[in-house]
Amino acid sequence: MVLTPGQVVLACVAEVASPFRNREYAAQINSWFVEALTRLGVRGVESRGISDLAICDKKILGTSIYRTRLILFYQASLLVSNDLAVFTRYLTMPLRVPDYRAGRTHESFCTTLVREGYELSVAEVIRVLKEVVDVQLPALR
Repeated sequence: MVLTPGQVVLACVAEVASPFRNREYAAQINSWFVEALTRLGVRGVESRGISDLAICDKKILGTSIYRTRLILFYQASLLVSNDLAVFTRYLTMPLRVPDYRAGRTHESFCTTLVREGYELSVAEVIRVLKEVVDVQLPALR
């Protein structure tokens, strides 16, 4: 993972009820992003791969989960306005990739909200995402 200006990163740690529902937890937290983006007028956001979010088959959000038995650490990076060429410069092709990547380089596989025509700032996205997280995080179990 490469973090650059123009990305929104969410990291949360929560005690959860099940040690086994990682995909469900990722989907639940990813829905927070979808809700925030919908509030901001972003359309066409879809779940892709194991836990990505995409617009028009291009990745806008990647996630990772670290687990102990009942503690979940979730981290996501949302591409808002960053320079995607940095990914190609610093990242090699991963060994395991989702089918929808279709052999594309990082730069052609990923997109940003701004590239998709949504003139949003990182600050706007953070503000609305925080509103959603403040309501939804206590319900994560």
